[in-house]
Amino acid sequence: MEESALEALQVLNEICSKKDLSKDNRKKAVAILLKLSDDINNAKQVVEYLMKLHYSACSTYFNQAATELSDEQLTAIVGAFRANEQFQKEKPQNVLYPKGFGSVLSLTKAAKYELAFSIFNCILLRSESGSQFAEGCKNNFKKTIIDANGLSFIQKLFEVVNADSFEAKSFDKRRFERFLDAVVDRTVTLTAEASTVSSAAASQSKTAKKEEQALTPLVNEDEKPKSTVAQIPQGSLAKIETTQSEILSALRKLTENRTAIDSLSLQVQKKDAEIAAAQAMLREKEKQLSTASLELKKSKDELSSSEAQVSDLTDRLRTSLNMDEISKNQELVTLKNDISEALKLDYSDFMGTKSSECSQDLFEAYRSTLTRIFKLLKRFGITCE
Repeated sequence: MEESALEALQVLNEICSKKDLSKDNRKKAVAILLKLSDDINNAKQVVEYLMKLHYSACSTYFNQAATELSDEQLTAIVGAFRANEQFQKEKPQNVLYPKGFGSVLSLTKAAKYELAFSIFNCILLRSESGSQFAEGCKNNFKKTIIDANGLSFIQKLFEVVNADSFEAKSFDKRRFERFLDAVVDRTVTLTAEASTVSSAAASQSKTAKKEEQALTPLVNEDEKPKSTVAQIPQGSLAKIETTQSEILSALRKLTENRTAIDSLSLQVQKKDAEIAAAQAMLREKEKQLSTASLELKKSKDELSSSEAQVSDLTDRLRTSLNMDEISKNQELVTLKNDISEALKLDYSDFMGTKSSECSQDLFEAYRSTLTRIFKLLKRFGITCE
């Protein structure tokens, strides 16, 4: 790495070590991280630094990255952001909510809707329990999004997601809608719609009365049927009541459908959780298998090395034994030759007196010869005791 890059990382580490993040330090940190982001291979490192910095740095970084980085570079950063261990496992209040929502808002403002939703959906998956969302999640959303006048951008994101501008699962869309219902008072819209219906009904009633009044002068009092005045408003009111009944019926059906959808969503979430658990178990087993394979390879290498050592020692032992045997045979031959040389004279004297008659002198000579022979054998290491 170049010296300037090393200096930049040193500055970044110094900024991360400070408890308070000033505006100038945030600008410096973001500038360094954007420079690092030019290389896709640095995505993981960039995200690790984002996790060390104040959550406001995430918003600033993604706000600039959305316009300065290519789609490929930005996608790599967002992928590393979602996969980061702190983002996945740390306390949501510390990392997931503040840094996640801030990043979502910045990406949404830049119209990077698919990347924004990928982070937003991760947050909702972790914060949802049953059909309810954690209070910390809702409070952070209000603080990070609503209080920052960012709700309109999130609503735009909701519209884009539901318009199928990119591929999104239906139960993820419904989860998004449930969350908005939980944090935003959307009953105002329903009240307005009900008011509109009532106004329309009242308008129809007034129109019917005006028609009645307009028709009345055209008819002679004596010839006018007595029931005419009552018939016109009653028919209009009947239509209004029918329309209202249809609306109420549709609302009830919508409520029933929503209940059924929520029930199915819970089942889907359970299945998703089971799939996630199975995938986690599979990854763990694959990791164990990989570790076992490495250990097996190491054991095979050690066994092969041991076998080579045994083979080498066996060859050396065999050579040593052969050498010992040759040495012993040589020593034996030498011993025989030495004994033969030492007994030559005594053997010659014996052969010379072999045919002589036994006498006292000859006996003494033989005894002396035997004594020398036994001494000689003892000297050569041969004992008869």
